[in-house]
Amino acid sequence: MNNEVRIQVTEEPGHVPLITMTGPLDLYSGPHLYRRATRVLERHASLVVDLAGVTACDSSGLNTVLRLCRRAGEARGRLVVVSPPALLDRLAPLTLRESALVVYGSAEEARTTDLAA
Repeated sequence: MNNEVRIQVTEEPGHVPLITMTGPLDLYSGPHLYRRATRVLERHASLVVDLAGVTACDSSGLNTVLRLCRRAGEARGRLVVVSPPALLDRLAPLTLRESALVVYGSAEEARTTDLAA
């Protein structure tokens, strides 16, 4: 994985788990994000993914988010994306109309919201 990519997982009692990613979300980093997130989704139905530090997002990055959204929905949970990159922000309303995806402006707001599906 590229040195400029960081994926950090935060799990605290009483809060929805948080994954914070920095760097590009692309063909190379997407699989790493997916693996880390699916491990969290094995223990929790919902997950917050903070993408505020993502510097670029290509179609494979979008696909990663779509796959995570589907995985959370299968668990009857939600995938919450914080500060999505421009590509995801523009395409999400078109591709995820009735999905488990929720978008927030800050991780703090997302983690303190009731995410019951």
